[in-house]
Amino acid sequence: MTRRLAGLVVLLALLAPAAAAHAADFTVNHGGNDGDDTPGDTQCETNVAGQCTLRAALEEANALAGTDAISFAGAITDIDVPSTLDASDQVSITGPVTLDWTGAAGPLLRFVVGAADSTIEDVDVLGGTTAGIDVATSGVTVRRTRVSGSGGHGIDLNGNAVTVTASPIFGNAGQPIADSPVAAPASLRVGPRQADGTLPVTGATTAGGVLELFRGNPAATSPIALIAGPLVPAGGFSHVLATEPQPASALSATITSAGTSGFAATTVPFDVVSPQLVGAVAISLNEVTVQLSEPVWADSVQAGDFALEMAGVARPIDGIRIEPGGAQVTLISSMPWGHGEAGRLSLGPPGSLLDAGGNASLAAATVGVAAAPGDLISPVGSSLSIRPSSLCVTRSRTCRRTGTTVRFVAGEGGRAHLVLMRGNRRIGEDEALSDVGRNRIRFNGRLGNRKLRAGNYRMLLYLEDAVGNLTLEPPLQLFTIRRTR
Repeated sequence: MTRRLAGLVVLLALLAPAAAAHAADFTVNHGGNDGDDTPGDTQCETNVAGQCTLRAALEEANALAGTDAISFAGAITDIDVPSTLDASDQVSITGPVTLDWTGAAGPLLRFVVGAADSTIEDVDVLGGTTAGIDVATSGVTVRRTRVSGSGGHGIDLNGNAVTVTASPIFGNAGQPIADSPVAAPASLRVGPRQADGTLPVTGATTAGGVLELFRGNPAATSPIALIAGPLVPAGGFSHVLATEPQPASALSATITSAGTSGFAATTVPFDVVSPQLVGAVAISLNEVTVQLSEPVWADSVQAGDFALEMAGVARPIDGIRIEPGGAQVTLISSMPWGHGEAGRLSLGPPGSLLDAGGNASLAAATVGVAAAPGDLISPVGSSLSIRPSSLCVTRSRTCRRTGTTVRFVAGEGGRAHLVLMRGNRRIGEDEALSDVGRNRIRFNGRLGNRKLRAGNYRMLLYLEDAVGNLTLEPPLQLFTIRRTR
């Protein structure tokens, strides 16, 4: 190197700013709780050389400038925590690992002033007398971290801006996140079905931000899972999920803007199916009775929503009558037709009819009008569900509740035939009376006095009306018998 070049290198080194403090990486390899012997030496040693506990790693990270990373050796999967772990400098704690509280008082983990913009990810925080995690600074991110079993709240935010993503959080106090500066979404609801066929999630928020939607309820014991995170403005919001949630399942939501709100929870309605025309029959020379797939809201039924044609001639509809039960509508025309003349009936544009749950009818539909008086229309069943779908026939220590509940919506009253199949073999049926609209039937896993064997089954729902018309296309659900003795 020439003298001139060497001098230039020295000059540039003198002019360059001092290098930023290097962030340290610590790997926890011991499940104990001893602190570090000499904080600030970056060795993370307790009383045994080469031994690094989580508490020692945090003490080292607190003593060093910059963002320090703490991870866990593969053998470290569960750590008992007898006293609060404090993070007072920026740190990133990444599992997987489970932290079990065994102490007398205090939160399990606390982010204090100086730990702004820290992150905890893939960690199970179980317990804590006052809270699982206590946050006394802003910018902390909690990601894919289960916080449960605390004596107070799952997380205390203390009014700080904290981001919580894909993390089921709940405590014994019943409020999953305390002291959030952001109000939880209000009026959270799924549905009803819209005229365009979508099933939106709606609600309201006082502050715009990211609407985080989760499958499940954080107040329950089962984990929840993030399914969407759209940006919404302040006020009312409506969002359509890429995959529709199952009827009767739980859905919860938070709003993240200047912080993360507490959870709002709701249950998907049992009935999210749109009403539709099934058939129609002339009952006189100027009346047509229309069979609908389910009861409808009477105020939504208007004469102008229907177009009637008999014997190729358009007939005005001058009157309308909602029959008992709400699933049949009789149309009255001032222009009569002849004996034996059939026709066609059309429903108006999407949204012309609403069922009792507010679900809107979809695209315009046309059905034939039978000429013969009487009921020639097969009844329709919809929204069939079996919950639980895995059931026991006999009570035991591991199976405290036997049987299941079959739910469905019937377009007509009569009898319900629950036909049971195993593979392609019909093994029998269970019968019960059914009403127009929603029905619930208990099924105990037996046919008469005979218990069904353990295994997988199919249940088909056939409805039979008062004159013997039977469902043509029965809905089907799968279920499992898991214990019979």
